[in-house]
Amino acid sequence: FFNIQRCNADGADLEKLLAENEEVVLELASNITKAYADRCRLSAADQCEYKNYEECISKLPNETCADGSTPSECSNCVVSDPSVSNVRVPKSVLLQPGGASTDVIQDICLSRIMDDFAANDARVYYGSIEGSFRIRPATISQTCNEYDPRARPWFVAASSGPKDVVIILDISGSMLGARFDRAVEALEQVINSLTVADYFAVVPFSSDTSKFSELNAGNFMQQATTSNKEKVLEGVRS
Repeated sequence: FFNIQRCNADGADLEKLLAENEEVVLELASNITKAYADRCRLSAADQCEYKNYEECISKLPNETCADGSTPSECSNCVVSDPSVSNVRVPKSVLLQPGGASTDVIQDICLSRIMDDFAANDARVYYGSIEGSFRIRPATISQTCNEYDPRARPWFVAASSGPKDVVIILDISGSMLGARFDRAVEALEQVINSLTVADYFAVVPFSSDTSKFSELNAGNFMQQATTSNKEKVLEGVRS
């Protein structure tokens, strides 16, 4: 999934901007299709596997700081480089037996194509079903190998569309302790990935299913707004 954002257009330029972006996206899609068909050439992987900027350890060629200071003066500001992109890969992918798979490496290689289509005034990012993430301007992360695009609402919305989600949560005595904590963790990940286009409900079960009924909009599914999600998660945690 690609997202291109430009922040320097007013309402009068919107139609022109949309047409320009559509043209760019169609050209980008055509080039990605061609590159994907050629993905099995070893030379293509050899040329890019070790030539990507990483989110934490790489030195970017033209580093700038969001507050206008130089990188050497910067303490808590965001360091970025509008001339290049960089890559993030979550621990869950890196810690697989044998490290990142060939599919992950191929995705990283293919996503380099977007650098040729991104102007300096555009913010572009790409998320792969394999877990890799590329962003331009390249941005140094505050925490390393934590970001997984597949759990982000923008990725889920693009890959699955609007949906109704019913989550069944076991709250019986057999779930006490670590098992329940892990179940709540999983529930939080699912709920946090939902967007306002989605509707959801949590249905706990044990001897009855009434414990969270007041959080489910009167036993009906509710829109996955930020406030509704926070309300349900607070009720589940308590």
